[in-house]
Amino acid sequence: MFMLCELGMAMFKIANFPIPTSNYVSEIVLLIFVCLTESSRIFLGRKGNLTGNSVCLLLSIILLIPSALGVLYFLLWQTYVFRLEAILCYIQLTFQSLQLLFSVTHPPPYRNKCLPARMGNTPTFARKHSDVDGHGGKKACSLTKHTTLLI
Repeated sequence: MFMLCELGMAMFKIANFPIPTSNYVSEIVLLIFVCLTESSRIFLGRKGNLTGNSVCLLLSIILLIPSALGVLYFLLWQTYVFRLEAILCYIQLTFQSLQLLFSVTHPPPYRNKCLPARMGNTPTFARKHSDVDGHGGKKACSLTKHTTLLI
């Protein structure tokens, strides 16, 4: 939504204000870069949050830096800045700051892929190690099904 508003205001500026060609070309290129960075950051953050993958979450936090710098450019260093644009940039920076704060203060819990956590009377899987598996005495990991009863 932020990018669509920025694009609309950029088109209005190009049509109504005397802006050098090099300035508006660089601002449109930066807008496309910020849009791609922000979309990738949100996708990786959502994927990492749903799967518990800390690598995706770390990449999402790293992509927050160029995205925030792009928003700061639109707020501070752009040729013409409208009041509506400044308000939208402040809101975007607030959301990015909150996302950074929550991602640092509430890291995802570590999840063991061989032991999925289930509660109640549903089946769970546990690791079962056998000392001899016919391959030179190496331990093998197999999954056995059992149920747990929580009282």
